Amino acid sequence: VEVVEFHSHLLLHKNAWLFKHVHKVHHEWPAPAALQSHYVHWLEFLMINFPITVTGVLLCGSHMYLAMSLAFFGPSNGGLVHSGYFFFSNDLGFHYLHHKNAAVNFGGIGLFDLVYGTLKFDKKMIQAMDHTGGMLMAWNHLLHDD
Repeated sequence: VEVVEFHSHLLLHKNAWLFKHVHKVHHEWPAPAALQSHYVHWLEFLMINFPITVTGVLLCGSHMYLAMSLAFFGPSNGGLVHSGYFFFSNDLGFHYLHHKNAAVNFGGIGLFDLVYGTLKFDKKMIQAMDHTGGMLMAWNHLLHDD
């Protein structure tokens, strides 16, 4: 899922036509809000939102109930990540920084951002990770531990 999400999202930013005519719709709001996660061009939905929901299910031959759960929890997580309430979100502001600086944090968990050099944290995120053991704790340690 991270492979699809990161590379599709990066393509939407790096290709000038795709950004201007497709992905810019999602970035029109200056600060992310929960419903904004679903405010996307139909082509972006087909390139990112739909594939990240079905890729794992199709590759693994998962049960229909798992597919239905992912169809519910995926968009719900998207809303939480865009909500601005980081204590509800599993990314502690990772995607919020992407909306502040569209050249960083393209993936969902930061793995390919680390590989491609587009991973960015701020001090508040690092403090939150230290206190909550957040999802991005591993990337924090990769970047900051000796």
